[in-house]
Amino acid sequence: MSQSGRKGTVRVILKAPIFSQYSLVGLRTFLYDIETSSGVADTPLVVKMSYQVVGRMPEDKVLAIAHKAKVGHLPKAYMTRDLWKMSDGVRQIFYERSKELSENENEIATYEDRVLRALGYTKYLPSKNLFSKSVKFIPLMVDQMLDCLHDLRYKAHILHRNISCHNIMYEIRDGVPYFILIDFDLEKLVEDDGDPSMVPKHRTGTLPFMAHEILLEMVHKDNADFKPKVVHRLRHDIESLLNVSLWSTMTMPVVHDAKQKKAI
Repeated sequence: MSQSGRKGTVRVILKAPIFSQYSLVGLRTFLYDIETSSGVADTPLVVKMSYQVVGRMPEDKVLAIAHKAKVGHLPKAYMTRDLWKMSDGVRQIFYERSKELSENENEIATYEDRVLRALGYTKYLPSKNLFSKSVKFIPLMVDQMLDCLHDLRYKAHILHRNISCHNIMYEIRDGVPYFILIDFDLEKLVEDDGDPSMVPKHRTGTLPFMAHEILLEMVHKDNADFKPKVVHRLRHDIESLLNVSLWSTMTMPVVHDAKQKKAI
């Protein structure tokens, strides 16, 4: 992988898998513990691999914009690399074959080309582990994330668009949780008035935490009488944050020990 601001490459060894998820729009995300061939950072690192639409701004560049705008509560990215495109493999073969067999352009099987991107950043702690022990830090999480979302929108002109329990992590600073917003694969740059710089093709988010207005549009998307398409705004991310905070009051960690599970 390429290390930000330095020449050469860093050899990365994948260790234990931490997390995997398939989102609404087919965005597959995998998170691994890693070892590196050199001292990249003083803290443990992870690598996130996900399929992004070709042409979408890479996450490390999005984070660079946000950090430059002095937005807090963001991860520190150390390494990045584009691995391969779907068009380099089987998808393209099927497309070419479909093109040969189709009588007109409307019959050709199409797909949205994506690239598998790897991003190495600091390993943070899952917020659900914190809230499974006590809910007293939920107001702190909400307060910090509101600051982060507000500054993203008005300082960096970025909407996250995928606020979920998995995308809010934390670390301990001065004995207090410091929450971190991760996973900017579905972000969108916006203009000063809040309109997206480019019209997105998909509704985005993690289903249990999505804003009600966006969910309604998904349900009625084929209804000609339904109101025009909803533009994703900051208020939708804030509503998702509300849903995360409610979920956090009820979450429990995965328990593998039989005695501990029985005690709970």
